Amino acid sequence: MKKALLVLVLLSSLLVLWKEKPTFLEKKTSTGVSLYSLAFTCTGANLLESRIDCWAKLKTNSSTDEMRTLLARVAVKLGDNTGPVRFHTNINNGVTIVRGNFTKGNERFFLTAQSNGGQTYLLVSIIARGAASFDSYQDEVNAVVPVKTARLYTGSLEGYLSQEEKAALLRSMFKQLKARRVEDYRDDSVVSMTGLSPLISEQLSLGGKQYNLQAAVNYNEVEDKTYIYLGIPLILGEY
Repeated sequence: MKKALLVLVLLSSLLVLWKEKPTFLEKKTSTGVSLYSLAFTCTGANLLESRIDCWAKLKTNSSTDEMRTLLARVAVKLGDNTGPVRFHTNINNGVTIVRGNFTKGNERFFLTAQSNGGQTYLLVSIIARGAASFDSYQDEVNAVVPVKTARLYTGSLEGYLSQEEKAALLRSMFKQLKARRVEDYRDDSVVSMTGLSPLISEQLSLGGKQYNLQAAVNYNEVEDKTYIYLGIPLILGEY
């Protein structure tokens, strides 16, 4: 629950930053290959997971039953065929949270609604193994409530990369996406870059700069693996 709430808070904080309507539909080549998947392929990394977060802020304070009904409508739209989703409710300090989840094939669906302070927040997260196209799901959620979206792709390479090798890997991803680098960040284990790609029409503005993608590389010493992350428009949460 804490992770879902953290993502919800982060997404809500981005509401005022969008320069254009943030639909972030999946971009594909003329042959139908996802550009995001291709960005991983060019690095030699194995694409482990694809994720989309869809969220909305409703200017109304919803009851528990209303939130359950809203989430149930979304679940039906997303094709849940396992029967009614079981929703769990938590009430604490005036904040009501309703959550539910279901699985379909290699895809996991997490539905969350939160009501407090006269407003209701909706978060729908879909996580799939490997490459996945979420555009149809995005359309189905939009049919219930107009949402904003963010995407995250996670891949890995065996072994260790130096900081310069990590930076070179990110530059190759940016080249594949025709992205201009905006900012770089480095510490002992992580190299991260934000950028602006003309292949992604939407963008957000922060600190007088425009972004629509972020990529990062982090080495996991315990697993002896290097993880690569591509976030559209930004990476949400830890990496």
